[in-house]
Amino acid sequence: MAKRFTETGKWKKKWIRELSPEMKLFWFYLLDNCDHAGIWEVDIELAAFQIGIELDESEILNTFNRKIVPFKPGKWFVPKFIVYQYGELNESNRAHLSVIKILTKYGLYKGLTRGLQGPMDMVKELDLDKKKDKGSKKEQLETIKSNLSDYSKKYPTLNIQFYYDSFVDWLDATGKQ
Repeated sequence: MAKRFTETGKWKKKWIRELSPEMKLFWFYLLDNCDHAGIWEVDIELAAFQIGIELDESEILNTFNRKIVPFKPGKWFVPKFIVYQYGELNESNRAHLSVIKILTKYGLYKGLTRGLQGPMDMVKELDLDKKKDKGSKKEQLETIKSNLSDYSKKYPTLNIQFYYDSFVDWLDATGKQ
């Protein structure tokens, strides 16, 4: 039986408090039942049976918008699972190797530099020179968002929308610009 880290302060987080009891239960079920790389083979019927409630796949995906990433038919990925359970993935750490192997197999690790922060080539391409007046946070995000289709063409193997959404989440969480 696998053992996982859990954060006791999760009950104080606003996004958890705002979930319906059914969605809270599903979230913890998902974290307990995904593999050690944060990938869950979607089986809504089994989850509903084991939890004892009715579940709707579209409601789950809408509720957990960017926290669950469907990346292949029948497979969902919980990106923050990796960060929380392992911190920064390190190829020289034997415990991380199988996680890296699984993520690589599904194209979820390719081009990533630190855990799941994002592809450095794309970050360099943005050419965010600190000496330049970059405008407000909103203007910066508008500029990046307007170029997402270009980045998708240049990096076809990466889920650019996912990286953009993760970046916006990070900005919101840290208050950075």
